[in-house]
Amino acid sequence: MNGKLLRKKIEECNISLRELARKLNISEQNLQNKLNAQDIKVSFLMDVSEKLNKHISFFFDESFPGFVSEKEDLYEGNSSTDKFYSKKEFTRKLESLEHQLEEKERIIKSLELTMEAQRDLIEFQKETIQSMKENN
Repeated sequence: MNGKLLRKKIEECNISLRELARKLNISEQNLQNKLNAQDIKVSFLMDVSEKLNKHISFFFDESFPGFVSEKEDLYEGNSSTDKFYSKKEFTRKLESLEHQLEEKERIIKSLELTMEAQRDLIEFQKETIQSMKENN
């Protein structure tokens, strides 16, 4: 993305460059310099998207390679720096988490049975020791 396209998207948000610069905690001149650049750094774009309360995909159009629209995205968290997933990725991640949960539940059940068996063994050992003491 270049500065010219970013400037156009900022204008769509009805915010002045002065106000955006203030939100970004940079000078208006510094912002102007960044918007005159041929390439915009991803970190700067993420900062702008956060300050404008926009999903990062807002800054790209459908012609951009790998574009996933904001409406199609599912995400964790509430800021532009959080992790975003397409529906397919989200479904795959959800299935993986469900499998992990099932496996953890199976392990917990196995551990509970092991603990119960150990309690029974300890009780048996106590009874055996008590019996031996009574016989002496």
